[in-house]
Amino acid sequence: MEPDQPDLSAVIDGAGPIAGLFIILLGVALFFLWRSMNRQLRKINPDLPDGPKPVEPGSVEKSSDQASAPDN
Repeated sequence: MEPDQPDLSAVIDGAGPIAGLFIILLGVALFFLWRSMNRQLRKINPDLPDGPKPVEPGSVEKSSDQASAPDN
């Protein structure tokens, strides 16, 4: 090993605390994101009607504007 290159184990040991702090910060951010999402979901009125009914692929017809347009 050349003397001007840093020891690999020293580099890894120096990165360990930074990576640990990063993981902890990600966990804290995830906690607050989860809590905020739960608050937003509680605000939704459960008595709202369901969304639009799914459309079957064969039942959709082209309008006159789309039928006259050339296909590219």
